[in-house]
Amino acid sequence: MISPVGLKDFSSLGGRVPASVNESTPCYQLLESFYSSDRNQLLDARIKYAEGNSHLFYRSFPPMYYKLIEKNKWEDKFSSMVRFKSVITGDSHMENFGLKFYNGKLRFSVNDYDDLTKGPVFLDLVRLLTSAKLAGIDVDRKLVEEFFTKFKKGLNGKKHSYSKTIEDLIDESKKVGMIDDNVVDVRTKFFKKKKTPNTPLSASDLEKWNSILSEHGVITDSYLYIKEYGGSGGLRRFEFAIEKDGQMKLIEAKEWAEPSYDVATNVKGPGDKERYNWIINYDKPIVASKLSSLGQKLFT
Repeated sequence: MISPVGLKDFSSLGGRVPASVNESTPCYQLLESFYSSDRNQLLDARIKYAEGNSHLFYRSFPPMYYKLIEKNKWEDKFSSMVRFKSVITGDSHMENFGLKFYNGKLRFSVNDYDDLTKGPVFLDLVRLLTSAKLAGIDVDRKLVEEFFTKFKKGLNGKKHSYSKTIEDLIDESKKVGMIDDNVVDVRTKFFKKKKTPNTPLSASDLEKWNSILSEHGVITDSYLYIKEYGGSGGLRRFEFAIEKDGQMKLIEAKEWAEPSYDVATNVKGPGDKERYNWIINYDKPIVASKLSSLGQKLFT
């Protein structure tokens, strides 16, 4: 049985989950070591955003989550399941699951693949269960025990099933549109709302993205958004409104970074192309994704 997470006991790391920004603490220095210098420019803002909220903290800094796993020696406690290694989402907190539309149907699955890599699949399960506990949701111990039992059967190829709740949710759901009219004005083809802070694309970047996205249509509006907090804080996101054959689509190009599991464990993970192929094979989105480079950065 999984035991409660010792959130306040971070003595082995030389610090605790920071209650405030303090650059002299070992915890701050450890966080700083996970990221590139350009992303660390927003480190203080990312810590402040998660201030006093352990759930948000581990959402914002997934590499620290794997340090917590390491400290609690959970891989030793669940050695019979840890030996199963395959594709993992790397950041499977509960907000990263939801309904996705594919081939005329809605299905329940992971909706964020930024941290996808290869590792013990058991860690995705632990991440999901502890994220619920950290968020203050009451997790029934019998339910957890049953979940672990079924999970182990699945790993051994003995059983595979969906929960009744998920089946009902999929059966009752209806097709949703690709464009939210509150975000893009379908008449003017411009964004009504933009994430902040945002900046316009340079002429050279817009020309490159027009070439990259030409198969999807013509870019009618665009902007650059850099999220200031959360797990993807400091990474660039290019937002596009695109028209093709009289229909509008929204496409977001997100900057890639090294997966959190690889960063925290210092393992050499799969290459970018291999990670991309895993996402496409599993996700099969409505609009086919593409691995593109701009300058020295990769986007998908």
